[in-house]
Amino acid sequence: MEVKRICQWCGKPFMAKKTTTNYCSPQCSKRGYKHRMKERRMELREIQEMLELKRKLESQEYFTFSQAARLMGVSRQYVYKLVKEDKLIKTFIYKLWSEAQSTIWNFVYCSNPR
Repeated sequence: MEVKRICQWCGKPFMAKKTTTNYCSPQCSKRGYKHRMKERRMELREIQEMLELKRKLESQEYFTFSQAARLMGVSRQYVYKLVKEDKLIKTFIYKLWSEAQSTIWNFVYCSNPR
């Protein structure tokens, strides 16, 4: 049984002998594997950085808009928009608009923020 496929790495058409074949050659297969492993390492690194940031900021009671944006993975302007729409509660401290920690954690981990 032969199936006409397109290589996921180089994009060339080829005849696959199995229905699960995705690459035209062992070379393309190895390159695809290395690319997938690199992507996974980058994702893992991003997750570790996020956890490190969380541990670092966990002890803080308040966040700046920049810290809140970094923690939530959104832009600072989006945090301003959420505050303006009263989806996040703002507190004025030391002439700096800040974000209460519990509000941010609720927004990050729950689908419906306050």
